[in-house]
Amino acid sequence: MKRRILSLLIAILMIIGLSVAPTKYVAKAADGKMITWDIQYEGGKNNQVFRVVNNQGTPVSCVLKEKAVPVLSTEVLKPGEEHAFMVEDNAKKYTMYVYDSEDGTGTVLEQFTTKDTHEYEVYATDQDGNKLEFITEETGADGKYKTTSLIQRGHVDRNSNFKVVPPTIIFTEDGNGNDIEWILDDAVDKTASYETFEMFFKYKKADKEDRKIRIRCLNENGHVIMEDDSLKVSYNSSVDYTVEETITHPTTGRTYKLVDDTQKGVHTVKYNDYEAVYDYTYELVKTDVDKDYVVTVQSVVVDENGKEKNVVLGVDTFTYNDKSGVPYIYTVKNETLSVKNYADGTVSYFRLYDVADKVITHQPGGVDSYKVRYVEEGKDTPYTWVIQGIDVATQKIVYTESFLIPVDGEHTFRTDDKTLVTSAEGVQYAIDETAESIYTHKFNPNADRVTYIPYHEAGADAVTKYDIKVQYVNVRGFEVLETRTITVKANEGDVTIDSPEKLNVKGDETNYVMLKGEVPSRIHKFYMPHRTYSVFYRDEKDMDNLDTTRTEVTEVINYEDVVTTETYDVENTVVLPGEVVEVDGGTTAIDGGTTTTDAVAATPVATPPTTLVVNPSGGETTLLDEEAVPLAENVQDVEDLDEGEVPLGASADYEDKDKDKGQVASIVSNLPLVIGIGAVILIILAAILLLYKKKQNGTPE
Repeated sequence: MKRRILSLLIAILMIIGLSVAPTKYVAKAADGKMITWDIQYEGGKNNQVFRVVNNQGTPVSCVLKEKAVPVLSTEVLKPGEEHAFMVEDNAKKYTMYVYDSEDGTGTVLEQFTTKDTHEYEVYATDQDGNKLEFITEETGADGKYKTTSLIQRGHVDRNSNFKVVPPTIIFTEDGNGNDIEWILDDAVDKTASYETFEMFFKYKKADKEDRKIRIRCLNENGHVIMEDDSLKVSYNSSVDYTVEETITHPTTGRTYKLVDDTQKGVHTVKYNDYEAVYDYTYELVKTDVDKDYVVTVQSVVVDENGKEKNVVLGVDTFTYNDKSGVPYIYTVKNETLSVKNYADGTVSYFRLYDVADKVITHQPGGVDSYKVRYVEEGKDTPYTWVIQGIDVATQKIVYTESFLIPVDGEHTFRTDDKTLVTSAEGVQYAIDETAESIYTHKFNPNADRVTYIPYHEAGADAVTKYDIKVQYVNVRGFEVLETRTITVKANEGDVTIDSPEKLNVKGDETNYVMLKGEVPSRIHKFYMPHRTYSVFYRDEKDMDNLDTTRTEVTEVINYEDVVTTETYDVENTVVLPGEVVEVDGGTTAIDGGTTTTDAVAATPVATPPTTLVVNPSGGETTLLDEEAVPLAENVQDVEDLDEGEVPLGASADYEDKDKDKGQVASIVSNLPLVIGIGAVILIILAAILLLYKKKQNGTPE
């Protein structure tokens, strides 16, 4: 009977012994170290975990202490055994000691103290939480860009509390050499603290529209010979185009050769390698074609040293045929131009840089474009004030007078002897009652230098009202989106033209925003020659024109000889866009363009300012007459492609901090169980001792 009881007690002791044995798990200490440390979230708390693996050939003992005082029981690990110690307090500092004995004394083989800082990592994932291997700017040994799912890696300490801001756009590869764009679809920032070990940001695939590509063939002066804007490239695809070694102008028949021979052949454009415009330069090689061609004269801005600033003030043209054999003499009409910036209301003036630029001699076989240089006037330069009598009904110039305004000077013009005047054609005009009797102009570098005085034909009634047109224009394609008509009355004073900063055309879901350089309000005076105002907008998605600006260019009368813009019996077509109108002689022309002919000049007409539209990113400059803008096809939306923040380089190997979750033995959390088992063991040992003493004393069963 005694043996059976003893056997039962031994079995119970073995079971209990196994239940309190150290928890074993697979742990790998770094660099041969026995101790690793981490903070692990479990049970709603952040716990410090010290993992120990015995890589010695003899048993070791492990003691966790706070300020040299043990906080957990000593654990003995045999060779190859492992154990994890966890305390539910991440605010205190603890030290784990490993001794070469089994009783927690002797030589300390290794020790590790709670860290004040630890590493954290930030990852990019898709909508399902899968990590995204996105492209970095770092290249590997093979020259290819490396990929990583790691957005950021850093350290936090006990006082850390800062924002982690991920890139808004990242790119992954689809395996076929195409890039896939991903857009951040999560909080724009998250807070990192001492409890942060991993952080995740979700991304979604971007929806992309087709992109339009323009291929331009330019001459050596940068003017377009031919262009193709029919090419489009879809997202995650590419498009091919061919650059020819020689090209022939479709209307003039002139032949051009590619300057850089290495550029000829087939070119491939991928969606993400996209550029809005691809330019190729050609030089003229064949000039003996018996066809008329248009020669362009461009007014450009230079600095005081003659260096071009890539600013265009105006464009003029003339027609020539090389077979004529006679040089063509072109004379610049305006030695001074003004540019008004609507955004800040300032007016700048530009004069010819060199008197030699005033006359251009075009020889047979010559280039088909020239540049006339202008330089901005200083603020202390005398200038000419121009008075123009204008027939309000027709905008014809009745007379012109000019006066030199010295620096800080002024001039007064009286209309006492101008109440009845005769034009060069012998037509008499009477001054309007709305005109002032005295006009005074004081020196001001930014002031308008042309003053109009209203007239009407003698014997006819003065014009008391007329309509002006306000048209809202999409800068891409110059499509007229909407038109308004405003009646201007002489007895009601100035008219304020208000335009919306944002526009939504009826029947069109596209939203338009006002172009840079535009203003929502303009003032129109009754005697001004304007009859049409164009207000420019862009599609809010059209990021190509985000920085495109508009200004206003006006021809200014010269000092030496007073001239005005002249209209002619039209013989040739024009370069600038405009509406088709009827002119003297019944010849059809495009209003808004500049034309030339050998015909005799007709009556001078006041010319409204020209609109100058400049796109700095595309390197494009467009000149339009205010009077008319052509209709264009519907415009394709353009998506924005931001670079976004550049993510961190490739990630390093790291330990999965969740892999041992559930395997770590928590001494503190199981303390009641440990105490209970200990009590049972003591009771059993006491019973065995009692039986043993009874046996020694001969006490019967």
